[in-house]
Amino acid sequence: MKAKTKTTLIIILSITLLIIIIGFALYLVYNITAEKGEGEEFVIDVIDGDTFKMNTGDSIRLLCVNTPEKDEEGYERATKFLESLVLYKEVRLEQGETLNKTDKYQRTLAFVYVNNLGKQVFVNKLIIDSGFSEVYTYGDLEGECPQVMGV
Repeated sequence: MKAKTKTTLIIILSITLLIIIIGFALYLVYNITAEKGEGEEFVIDVIDGDTFKMNTGDSIRLLCVNTPEKDEEGYERATKFLESLVLYKEVRLEQGETLNKTDKYQRTLAFVYVNNLGKQVFVNKLIIDSGFSEVYTYGDLEGECPQVMGV
């Protein structure tokens, strides 16, 4: 009888703990969403050093930037750097004047700005200035990228 009581008690405690953990996770998700305000768009995932995903489902690709890919040296550092700048933050997107608005993967191509301590930070330029990418020009942006990035 004692063994059965112990097993029942362990099961009840396990279920209680699981409910508490799930409740806490839901609380965190709700608070992140609530802090941003209803209808506001913010970054929910960073894919790599030049691509991230918005809460709207849109994927954003930074213009004029090309950081290392997953199997290349510097990938982790570039990805972590972009995360530190934009993850769970509201960003302002501006599109290039001379390029398509999306790429072949249907990602929105944009210059990205984030508010950091009351100051607008130009994410694309900061990634280049921090050494994670050279100015990357392609297509119709050959003249626009150097001008926008100030090089």
